Amino acid sequence: MFITFERWRAITCPLKSPLQATRYIIAGTWIVAMIMSSPEPYTLHLKSAEFRRPNFSSTWGTRCIASWSSETEQQYQIVLTLCAYLSPLLFITVLCLHMSRTLNKCEMSVGKRQAANRKKAVRMLIAVVCMFALSYLPVHLHNIAATFDLLGRDSDINWIYIRKLLPRVFSYSSSCLNPVLYNFMCSKFPYFKLSLSLPS
Repeated sequence: MFITFERWRAITCPLKSPLQATRYIIAGTWIVAMIMSSPEPYTLHLKSAEFRRPNFSSTWGTRCIASWSSETEQQYQIVLTLCAYLSPLLFITVLCLHMSRTLNKCEMSVGKRQAANRKKAVRMLIAVVCMFALSYLPVHLHNIAATFDLLGRDSDINWIYIRKLLPRVFSYSSSCLNPVLYNFMCSKFPYFKLSLSLPS
């Protein structure tokens, strides 16, 4: 989000100096993230999970059980989705749209090369926004559906595990795919690709 904001400042206000408070922004991001996730360690408790089969009963493993009421958990999930997903997504989407509009307006006042470089940067940011939206949507939808008991009761334990695992995989994939996306959409990537195809 702050990368998009910094790029927006560079395009809309090119004469202004870049932000110098990088350390404070990083520290603030971590503090906000810890505050938003702090209720979970205090409300989740380990409970032994019963592993049942016909004519066999045993305690196997543990699972986390929330100690707060379902209404409170529903409110928490809604606030978390608004603050951690919808608000940042709306914020960076508006910035990207404004950057694109600004570049289209000032295309004649700057050089073609400079305008092309700025447009490439905006396209890369739009791709990152789309990646963020697609990566984190499944986990937030799953959390809300599970909190409001919209998933139903499924007897297939494998399907339950897949249903829980896949949204997490999507959310973690964002961190893995963003560097790949930056490299492939970087202006130097065609030269790197060309160097690989040249004979030694």
